[in-house]
This record gives sequence, structure tokens and C-alpha cells, in this order.
Amino acid sequence: MDLTQCVAVVILAFSVVIVPATSQQFSSKPQGYAVMQGTNITLKCKVSKLGAKNVIWSRGVAFISMNHMIIGGDVNRMKITGKYNLNILNVTQEDEGGYVCQVTSTPPLIQTSFINITVPSSVEMLNKTVDIEATLKDNVTLTCAATGKPTPTIVWSREDATLPGGKKEMKGDTLTLTGLKYSHGGVYKCTAFNGVGEPDEDSVRVDVFYPPTIHTKSKTLHTGPGFSAKIPCIASGQPKPSIEWRHNDTVINLRDLPENKKMLLVEKGFKIDYSLEIKGIEDSDLGSYSCRVTNNKGSDTVKIMVTALPGKVEISSPAAGNFSTVYSLSWSVTSPVKPETYKLMYREMNETFEGEWTEVDVTAMSKDGVITHTQSHSLMDLVPDTKYEVMLRAYNSYGWGQVSDKFMFTTNEHDDSTNDGALLIVWHPMTFLLVVACSLMSVVP
Repeated sequence: MDLTQCVAVVILAFSVVIVPATSQQFSSKPQGYAVMQGTNITLKCKVSKLGAKNVIWSRGVAFISMNHMIIGGDVNRMKITGKYNLNILNVTQEDEGGYVCQVTSTPPLIQTSFINITVPSSVEMLNKTVDIEATLKDNVTLTCAATGKPTPTIVWSREDATLPGGKKEMKGDTLTLTGLKYSHGGVYKCTAFNGVGEPDEDSVRVDVFYPPTIHTKSKTLHTGPGFSAKIPCIASGQPKPSIEWRHNDTVINLRDLPENKKMLLVEKGFKIDYSLEIKGIEDSDLGSYSCRVTNNKGSDTVKIMVTALPGKVEISSPAAGNFSTVYSLSWSVTSPVKPETYKLMYREMNETFEGEWTEVDVTAMSKDGVITHTQSHSLMDLVPDTKYEVMLRAYNSYGWGQVSDKFMFTTNEHDDSTNDGALLIVWHPMTFLLVVACSLMSVVP
């Protein structure tokens, strides 16, 4: 044994002899900390009966502090507070790991705490442009990339609407839109969240470009002076189509409409209502209207006829009559201008024979202010058990309306006097004259 070794043994022996057993103890417990990046953390290290011993913080083989002095750590972010607690400001990913608090007793006391750094979610839409432009029936794939610790979950949604397919949300890094339809346009959003801090989101607008389509069918509107009318034109298209209204082939200046006219401009989902409203209609407002919508993908047009003529008569009688020689025909017609007369046409029909048309003018029993008029008329001197064909049209001060659809009815083979518990009494004009004549003769002396 050389002199150095001997001295060491003597010193060790001396130390053992003169130093009593340590009485220092930790009053804090080792802990694991989940800390969000950018926040502050305090690692506890409390020692009872420290005496003249020192408290050292270290990480791996590197010293951080001794007692209240930072000797190896980041002096700008680390400090000792209270009884040897280590305070770290604005933690970063590099601060993750184990931290040792050691008391320089013999043997040394050691307590280790661990920091796990959590990072809030961050998400970004890949290959993002201001807007994504696609055409009808295209396929589009949207992709989002998220970072964070723990790993975030990405959820897809659509602003103010469900996703194509009807779901409110879908999970995953990508969202594929297949066979794009009119209704698939909108703002698509990916949201990432991992339970740390607040969710993060990114979004992109998907514009589905397609030629304009008018969803209003050509029709005839029946109206009259003093009434109001809404001439419909509901369209869709992307980019949003421009609108042109014409009246009797003359372009209507939509920027300078008279007080009794206005054009709607109401968005209803992917459709736009361009309807033209007219209040207090005058004769000059009647005629043909056309609505034309145009964008850079094409155009579409619909024509609406606004007329004061009567509408098409709708016959509502049953197809089977209750009597052999009489049939009660009932109908209705739309005509804001009240009808004055009806032209009733009927003829006998069978498999091999079509009779001549018989025309009857029926005086209209109409009221002012009524839009839908109803009336009935009895056809007499018919052939029992025979099929008849009927057509009707209405006339008002503006002219004749459209002819009704052809209507077929069949007379009964025998009179049904029990129908509805009542007997139908039909007055033929000649019968009426005979009754009157007989009545007069009975009072002559």
C-alpha cells in the first residue's frame, strides 16, 4: 500500500468514527409532472434537519444548483425558491426528463422528480389555396397534418351543414369528397385536439363550379288588375350566376324598378331566389316573363306567362253517374277576374262510335274577389248505360281560358232513387211550361 492509499483509508476511518448517522429527511415526495410547453413548473424539494449540509439539484451528470445558487443551469429561466424548490420558467421540450434533488449527507439523500412536456395541438391544411375550385362530379381529397404531444385527433366538419353522406363529423387525417354535387360546396374544417390547451383548426372553402340550373318550371300565373303576383325564379350555379329578367322580350332594368315591383335576392342553401314580385297589377304588367341566369359555365332560362285569362277547368264529378238519363257535372276554375260563362262540350262514346259534340253555354255563377270558382250543371236527355266524353272552358272579360282535360263518365242503367237518401227531381224546360199552363187553367172559372 502506497502513502496515498494509506491516507485515504485513515481519512475514511476517521470520518466513520467522528460523523454520527445522518438525521436529514425529505419532507417532500418525488413526483411526475405533466407540464404544457411554455408554462412554468416548480419541482418540490423540502428537507428537514438539514443542518450544515448542502442541497444540490442536478440533471444527468450536470449540476444545476447548490443551495440557492444556480451554478450550471439556465440562470434566465431557473431559480431556487423557498426551501430548495427548483422553479423553471417557460418550459420547452428540451426540459423534459428526470431532475435529482440531493442532500450531501453520508450516505447522500436523493429524490428524483420527472417532467413530461405536453404540447398543445397545431393543425394545418396541406396544399391549401385560398379556395378549392372543382366541377360537378369531381373527386376532391382534403388533408390536414397535426402536431402536438400527445398526438392530436383530427376531426372533419362542414360549416353550417353536415358532411356529404349526412354525418356531422368524421375522424382522420384526410377527407375525400367523391362525385361532387351542387350541395357539396362550402367551408370544410379540420380540428385537432389532444386534451392540452385549446383545440386548433384550419379550414378551406370548396367551390363546386357548374352551369346554372333553374329549379322553377315554366308555368302560367293567373291574376288580374289589383292583385299581387310573385313570378318565381329559383336557381343555382357556381360561380353565382347573374340574373336577367325580360317582359315581353324587353329587358327589365332591375336597378330602376317602379315602386310596385321588386326582385328578391335570397340565398337558400345552394339555391338563390331571384323571384320578381308585383303588387297592384295593371294590364300593362300582363304578358310573358323570362328569367335568365348566366355564369362562365353556361346559362339557363325559364318562361312564365302572367295572364288574366281563366285557368284550366278542373272537373271533380265521379266517373259513374247515379241516373240513367241525367248527369250532374261539377267543376272548379282559377280566375281572379270572375268568369262570365262556360262552354260545355259533351258527346256520346263507345268502342266503335264517337258522337257529334254538343255545346252548351252555361252562365257563370261567380262572385267578385274570389280566386277559385266552383259550379255544377246537369246534363239531361242522356242515353242510359252510355259513356260520355266532356270538356269545359271558362270565359271572362279577358277571353277564353284553357280547355279542360277530357273527362269520361257513364250513365247508370237505371235511376238510383236511393242515392244519398234523396230523389233527384230534374226540371226539363218543357215540363216546367206544362206545369205552369196547368196551374193557370185550374184558376180559370
